[in-house]
Amino acid sequence: MLKSAAVVAAFWWFTVSLWGWMLLRPTPPPNTSNTANTIISHGLKAFTQTDWPSAQHALSVSFTLALLMWAFAIDRALRKRQMLFLGLLPQEKNGLRSSLGATSNFLEEDGLFTVEKKNQKTFPRPFINCDHSLEILQWIEEIKTNYPLHGQAVTDCLWILSQEPQFPAYSKKTHITLLEHSIRVAQYAKDILLTFHYIGIQDGLLSIPPTDPQYQPSGLEPMALLVSLCHDIGKLKTYMCDENHRVITTKGDHGRVGARYMAKLDSIQQLTIQDQSALYFALSFFHRPAICTLNANAQIEDDRSAALMMLLIEAHNQAQDLER
Repeated sequence: MLKSAAVVAAFWWFTVSLWGWMLLRPTPPPNTSNTANTIISHGLKAFTQTDWPSAQHALSVSFTLALLMWAFAIDRALRKRQMLFLGLLPQEKNGLRSSLGATSNFLEEDGLFTVEKKNQKTFPRPFINCDHSLEILQWIEEIKTNYPLHGQAVTDCLWILSQEPQFPAYSKKTHITLLEHSIRVAQYAKDILLTFHYIGIQDGLLSIPPTDPQYQPSGLEPMALLVSLCHDIGKLKTYMCDENHRVITTKGDHGRVGARYMAKLDSIQQLTIQDQSALYFALSFFHRPAICTLNANAQIEDDRSAALMMLLIEAHNQAQDLER
């Protein structure tokens, strides 16, 4: 932004100065021959012999002062934005890397996800009745042992999904529930993670190589289950259903909506900023990796986030192939 302002200021300073000198320069005597050398020599002589402050100099000085004031205003605005960003609490950034303020500015407080607080020591019955629930339950227990905060976040996600056990996974299919689909994607992610090889972001003809060629996700990556399990949770807010659990209308991008609502959960805010950012990145862009955000050098900003997104895409595609 500062470079752009400097270029604009330099252009207009030169343009206005040249215009002022041409408009206000002395008129050559009528009997002077109109040769190029005569005009140039007369112009230089008139310019150098003009008394200070001449009209040209006054105009240049005034315009220069105006540009300096403009530059000062831009610098002050940038500093104010920087102070606003630095003043945010870590949980208010939620991986968004934004100076727009807390996510509560954009979400309806009465429409946030609610987590059932009863019997959290046991898992909800709708989840237990789903296919692959035993495998996912074992994965959850492993995560709780080594990563208790991630385990609590996964448990909250399961309770949210289980509160709507008949909610449809697709807008045009009603026989597959969102809970069943989410568990199936999580199971595929668990299987794929053991042999997953990260090669960067791939989306059709788009190929963005890893920023760190040596990076590979761990087979014990705790975010893999959380990302795969809650990848479509935003549909609870973007799908409008009738009493027969058929989708009537849809609104918004369920990936980004889900990411933003998940960011308000207490258990998510207990995770590190890196974990929150990875969750937001994977859920926001897994449907359209080609529009994902990159760093200033057009490279992947965080290979871990990108790897989780690509893992989710592969697991999601396999689940969809089975559900068609």
